[in-house]
Amino acid sequence: MLVVGFPTGALQANCYLVAPGKGEACVIVDPGQDAEEAIAQAVLAHSSVRTAANVLARLNLAFADAVIAFYEAKYHYRIWRPISAIPNWNSLGTTPPDPSYPGAHSVISQAAATILRYLVGQRQVLTVTSEALPGTVRHFTTFQQAADEAGLSRIYGGVHTRIDHVAGQQLGLDVARLVLR
Repeated sequence: MLVVGFPTGALQANCYLVAPGKGEACVIVDPGQDAEEAIAQAVLAHSSVRTAANVLARLNLAFADAVIAFYEAKYHYRIWRPISAIPNWNSLGTTPPDPSYPGAHSVISQAAATILRYLVGQRQVLTVTSEALPGTVRHFTTFQQAADEAGLSRIYGGVHTRIDHVAGQQLGLDVARLVLR
């Protein structure tokens, strides 16, 4: 199975070519998010391009629906971020200018973990590196572990509260369930 990532478009977003082998029929996937790990997992778990394309299509639909859902909720509830409420607070990273609730990383990560768990299986060993912290390598044995850490990292970074994370995970789960119907 061949998976090749390449930049495309004005924003140089990543697209992926998935094929059974070099010179064979392929599918081009534009995930809209950095989904290299998910693509690798889908390809490793499934031997056919058609099945891998199904996994990726559902994953990308979940990403798109999750973004629509969390922005709708953010601007409906308009909940402040910690930097707005705690005097002399500085987050560890840049605080996004949009409302805090629900946590976007929690929504997207939970939706992806649910889709992948359903279509690829519960037990998958993931090894993830960090562009922000070169040399840092994280290992997970389930998609859910990776999703939990992605959401919690935003609390540790000071840009979200626990309620943002919990609501984000629930919204991500709801979106994934709709996509999997």
